[in-house]
Amino acid sequence: MKLNAKMLFFILLTSVLIFGAAVGITSISLKNKSYINSTSLADTYANDYANVIKTYLDSYMESTKVLQHIFNNFDDIPMQKRRTIFSNMMKRVLKENDNYISVWTIWEPNTIDTLDSKNINAIESTFIGNYSPTFYKDKGQVKTQTSTEQELFQGDYYTIPKSTGKETIMEPYRYSYTGNKKDEVLETNTIVPIIKNDNFLGVVGIDIPLDNFQQLIDSIKPIEGSYAFLASNNGVFITHPYKNLVGKSFKTFAPLTQKKLHVLEKIKKGEKFSLITIDKNILRSYITFYPIKIGKTITPWSFAIVVPKEVLMVKAKKIFFNSIIIGIVGLLVLSLIILLVSKKIVTNPILKITNSLKNLSKGDVAKSQKVNIKTIDEVGDISKSTNNLIDGLNSAIDFANEIGQGNLDTEFKLLSDKDTLGYSLMEMRESLVKAAKEEEIQKVEDEKRNWATRGLAKFGEILRDNNDNMKKFSYNIIKNLVKYVEVTQGAFFIINDDNEKEIRYDLMAAIAYGRKKNINKQVLMGEDLIGRAAQEQKILSLTNVPENYISIVTGISTDKNPRNILIVPLNLNDYIYGVIELVSFNEFKPYQIDFIEQVAESIASTIASIKVNLKTNKLLEQAQYQKDELSQHEEEMRQNLEELQATQEEAEKHDVELKEVLKSMEAVTLMTILDMEGMILDSSNQMAKAYGYTVDFMKGKYLDYFFVKDEKSRDDYEELLIELQAGNKQIRERCVIVNKVEKWFREVYAPIFDGDTAYKIVIIAIDITESKLLDKQIAEV
Repeated sequence: MKLNAKMLFFILLTSVLIFGAAVGITSISLKNKSYINSTSLADTYANDYANVIKTYLDSYMESTKVLQHIFNNFDDIPMQKRRTIFSNMMKRVLKENDNYISVWTIWEPNTIDTLDSKNINAIESTFIGNYSPTFYKDKGQVKTQTSTEQELFQGDYYTIPKSTGKETIMEPYRYSYTGNKKDEVLETNTIVPIIKNDNFLGVVGIDIPLDNFQQLIDSIKPIEGSYAFLASNNGVFITHPYKNLVGKSFKTFAPLTQKKLHVLEKIKKGEKFSLITIDKNILRSYITFYPIKIGKTITPWSFAIVVPKEVLMVKAKKIFFNSIIIGIVGLLVLSLIILLVSKKIVTNPILKITNSLKNLSKGDVAKSQKVNIKTIDEVGDISKSTNNLIDGLNSAIDFANEIGQGNLDTEFKLLSDKDTLGYSLMEMRESLVKAAKEEEIQKVEDEKRNWATRGLAKFGEILRDNNDNMKKFSYNIIKNLVKYVEVTQGAFFIINDDNEKEIRYDLMAAIAYGRKKNINKQVLMGEDLIGRAAQEQKILSLTNVPENYISIVTGISTDKNPRNILIVPLNLNDYIYGVIELVSFNEFKPYQIDFIEQVAESIASTIASIKVNLKTNKLLEQAQYQKDELSQHEEEMRQNLEELQATQEEAEKHDVELKEVLKSMEAVTLMTILDMEGMILDSSNQMAKAYGYTVDFMKGKYLDYFFVKDEKSRDDYEELLIELQAGNKQIRERCVIVNKVEKWFREVYAPIFDGDTAYKIVIIAIDITESKLLDKQIAEV
């Protein structure tokens, strides 16, 4: 039943009772009517003031929703700047609004961006790196609270809006951001979930003090002797004239009333109701409750006005005595006046305002919701405030839409110096303008990086394709470099280190004005700008050089000469393989110099490879020549062995002749004669000298004396002796250290037979030291 219908019902009922009852019960009826009117008036006041308080609370929730709306557009902000922009925005909102204690937000992991791993334990992040800043005020200064939570996403302030997906206002609690007990304040949180494309991303909240409501509600005394209080969804007193009850449950205040009438359950359901207390330890009073639904929350609070029953009955008693005189006419007139006045001045305006606020709570902020009430009273003030709120929200929406469409120069008029939402929107616009400028700068830098990347890829391809001819390689490099960097002239010098005492750089290729130039030029290390750059191993960049400094000109007298020179050494591992000289009409930009320096290192590496290849080819040619010589020596040795074999056959009959032959071979050959047990019978002087001994010293000693150094060489020697005793010829390569010099020999072990029985062993050796050293050089290359 509507309020107007209720009032009409009670008036008519009273009239019927008056007309239908005897004069004897007139006094009782008038008392009851007076009592009902008083309670109705208390109900009306409760309704009105509840709407006033709802307006205050809704304004906090609307501010939170504005932050949530802005956060939902985080995709428009570069990833690297989202946390900074949002943090600055929240700090500004907190700083410019005196009624806020704290502004905070908690995001699910890797939702605002993908940088959680880089923000682990950062000051505005948690130990897993998700974005979770809390900003609070301490003596007027905005500070950041460091996250110390060990279990994330567990508090009611997070789980409730996440599970319901709705706006949330928390139960009041006492808290101190400084950690000092004396700084504790009674506060609550207005929280809005951040949901985008049906995905839950996090929450944003504003902490508001409740002490201000204590002062406001203490001033509400619509009826003499009455007072008001505000209770949370759980029935906890947020305000109460008796300060010791603040923070305690209604059950503590009136336990018997709670038990019989289930007050807490009705408050939780958001019911509008009234009652008479029945507890003996408190003054018997009439309490009217009116629910306050903040935004779209599902946990309504309740506003109540308490009027002692004796106060209500005072007026009833007064009317009782007057009713005897005034009678039926006075009662009818009074009823008519109450009906008309309440409908025109109270009921209708409040209903209009209530309907408008209900539509606002649903998100309908059209200008048609404005209320046309021009009374000069509290209702008129509520109407004016409601209309201003609608205008302000529409202005903010229009401005936000313009910003969303990219019209960053849109003007916005603040409602007042305390228009926190307006200031926040203007700050958002300034942040977006700044971000757009930074994006343009980043675009230019990206173009420079792309230019360098394409150039490095291009020259990487060129360097891979030209490495067999130094002249062709040099010209191809300088031609493409001059073209890519867009300069007029270029020269390419390569080191000539054939003479280590006089290192110079030879001009291998030059190009000017798009044409190849054949110039013969050498520059010594430290000589001229080229030699200085090579010696100091650093880039030389010269501007505004004299016009006569450049020797290559166009030939047209009216043309000016280029006056900017860049000299870049080709440095690889602190060794300068060459120098590039570039000449331009324009100054060389830093990004061009960096690019040329990177290309120079690749060119130096390629030159080093070309030089190594040339040196390797030369060494391979030398190795082939020495291998041919070695093959020739082996052929001669084979022939000597064949002669020795033939001589051996003849020696069976002419042993004396054999000794003469061996003696003649000893004079020119590295040769040693052993018995079948490995004892040295004789040796040529050349053999003894090659191994660093004398013939007399070697005679009579076993071969293992000279060759066996460890267990492995012992096994090798015994295997060799077994093969020789079996009559098998053997070939070994052996390294000998003579006077601290390493020498290599190829040794041929040949048994000498007497009939079918071997009775001596001849060792013939060839010095292969030079071939071994050549192989080692090739391997090192």
